[in-house]
Amino acid sequence: MKKNEISLTATGVATRLNAFFGMITHLFAPTKKRAENNAVHARTYLQGLLSETPRKNSEAIADAANDTEAQDIQNFMTGSQWKYDDVFAHAARQANQRIGNHPDTMLAIDESGFTKKGKSSAAVARQYNGRMGKVDNCQVGVFSSLSNGANATLIGASLLLPPDWAKNEKRCLKAGIPKDKIRKVTKIDLARELIEQADTHGVQYARIGVDSFYGRDVSFLCWIDDRGREFYADTPKNTYIWLSKPQGDKRPTSPGKHGAIKISELTSLKASWEKSKRIKIRDGENGPVIVDSLACRVWIWPAGGQAPREWWLLVSKDKGGEIKHTLSNAPPATTQEQLAKHQGQRHFIERNFQNSKSHLGMADYQMRLWNGWHRHMAMVALAGLFMMEERMLSGKNTLLSTRDVVQLLDWYFRARPSLEAIVEQVEKRHRRRRIASKSKIALSEKAEKILRSNK
Repeated sequence: MKKNEISLTATGVATRLNAFFGMITHLFAPTKKRAENNAVHARTYLQGLLSETPRKNSEAIADAANDTEAQDIQNFMTGSQWKYDDVFAHAARQANQRIGNHPDTMLAIDESGFTKKGKSSAAVARQYNGRMGKVDNCQVGVFSSLSNGANATLIGASLLLPPDWAKNEKRCLKAGIPKDKIRKVTKIDLARELIEQADTHGVQYARIGVDSFYGRDVSFLCWIDDRGREFYADTPKNTYIWLSKPQGDKRPTSPGKHGAIKISELTSLKASWEKSKRIKIRDGENGPVIVDSLACRVWIWPAGGQAPREWWLLVSKDKGGEIKHTLSNAPPATTQEQLAKHQGQRHFIERNFQNSKSHLGMADYQMRLWNGWHRHMAMVALAGLFMMEERMLSGKNTLLSTRDVVQLLDWYFRARPSLEAIVEQVEKRHRRRRIASKSKIALSEKAEKILRSNK
């Protein structure tokens, strides 16, 4: 990529960002009196998230903008009259226009923890932080994202209120938590609400994807099933399954004594893996991603007097030996290749989270109030939406990364490192990607030959 091409690219990205600002100004202008200031601060904040500012909190964003006070940004994020629900609704509808209503579109529910000091921040408590892999003093959010292939973006977020907070209304009100949000609530409850929210916003998706925390809750999966939605839910290996329809009026308290086996008992059998099928589920950065896949119809028996349900059990083992177990209510005629590819779709959601945290300031906020947390995540959703649109605009096999776009915008608006330095850094990354792409093509061709020989 030549210097003039980089400049044209940066100008193009910046021009489209200006147009993007124009399309979202109304979200921050509830009254004419506040319209101008809010629009300016919204632009400053979003531009800050899309910059190379090291810590993308209100103070750092204001410092980078030069002509803005940190207090003004803080007031905009916590005190001004705009609704984060409206921003998420806009992000959801725009994402749906871009990647919704397609056989490969997935609505994914996931969570993330954010380490915090002290006890004042809304909903902060000692609780499990999946990001750290341990119990930590943190806030935990549940998120909804929309994906189609490698394109993914955040469309909803809810902060989890821990039990100790729900019992202390005075503490909640001090942290700005609305009265209707002071309630005993679980991550599963928030997941249901985010799915309902996506449906209310008119998001059109083919399936729902969740990790094993949500997949272990069979009542939650039945709820999705009863809504007529297809799901792919990772599930723990100690989940009980029946290989034929169980008899009786209600689920036995000891399933193992009534014909059920744990998933691990099935997948530990060498004979099971001898029947596995090798399937390419996607192209990865280091070549094709291939798994050994097992698929069979099994019966799951929910508690609470519900009848047994026949679903798919899909088990995949990657080249590193890691085994993933997934339940799905996909139609019986679904092929094993389709099951395996849909199972692997959450990879792009996880990568989107990584990009949001590494490059869009998702975890950099310093907001103590309830609405500040949700507003920050709504702004991150807008930043992610713009980033997805840029990558889609540059083509299916684009080398353009989130980091590239952030660096180009940072150069255009702040012009801090020299253009020559930016050109050198971008060219170096693009050379690496071209080499990786050529290697990937070669590996893909080799894999296709292996797959054909196995048929």
